[in-house]
Amino acid sequence: SVSTQSTGSSRMSPEDHARTEADPCRTANTFQAFVAIGDYDGHIGLGVKCSKEVATAIRGAIILAKLSVIPVRRGYWGNKIGMPHTVPCKVTGKCGSVLVRLVPAPTRYWLSSQLQSPKKLLNMAGFEDCYTCATGQTATL
Repeated sequence: SVSTQSTGSSRMSPEDHARTEADPCRTANTFQAFVAIGDYDGHIGLGVKCSKEVATAIRGAIILAKLSVIPVRRGYWGNKIGMPHTVPCKVTGKCGSVLVRLVPAPTRYWLSSQLQSPKKLLNMAGFEDCYTCATGQTATL
């Protein structure tokens, strides 16, 4: 029982509107936004926010990312010449089935990652050179 107006838009009657609100089978769509910010010089922040509207989720994620900025420790490969450019030691992280390993790399090796997301995050954190290895269901990264 949807009535259409002359403009072509459809409106619900009050009975239909009450029926859809009370229907347990209908679920509300929510959008989840992930935001990463960094100064490319040793600081990075990550924000995650859920909302019913895209713009609200993005705005909230930006605020949370700015509030969660942390310093990142950087190190050298070989001699301590110049500025720190790589991870200080071998690091392993796991989330779900994905296991990511970061290994220090020599200067001017750049970031060797086949996946774009970890490469961007490492670059935002200020790492210039780093070997990476990822195993598991990496399509979720």
